[in-house]
Amino acid sequence: MEENIKYPTIEEVSEFLREYGWGFKKIVLSDGSEAIISNYTLEGTKDNIYITFKIEGEFVIASTDHFLSAVPVKYASAFLNLNDYIKLVKVYSVNSKDSDNLEIEVGFELWGESWNKDTFFAFIDMFCFGIEKTVKMVRQEAIPHEIRLVAYGDKR
Repeated sequence: MEENIKYPTIEEVSEFLREYGWGFKKIVLSDGSEAIISNYTLEGTKDNIYITFKIEGEFVIASTDHFLSAVPVKYASAFLNLNDYIKLVKVYSVNSKDSDNLEIEVGFELWGESWNKDTFFAFIDMFCFGIEKTVKMVRQEAIPHEIRLVAYGDKR
């Protein structure tokens, strides 16, 4: 039995972001694929972080881009525990050049029948909530970290 797999496009992501009211730029990644980069302004501040959207097969992948770094490994469980409170999106660590520290990102994936405008909007809402909750936690718990704040026109 052959399944009809729905493959999202970067153009659909662009359309949904426009309808959501977000500005963005299309970029070309080092592997030649297209992605979208946008900024998210942290609530109550003028601080912005980068968010990327890319397509991998039938998946739309959205994630922060170099969000938190220099987080001591001993705080890993605090970030993983956030996943109990933040639904739809995940807080995760990525490889760091420094084995004593973590880099922390927030993101989500959509695929198949979950790829539609209503679901995308719901995930974006929870994505923003997840970012805010992560920032709030590191500040309240005084977890050592570096946050990459950017101006929308920054070159990467």
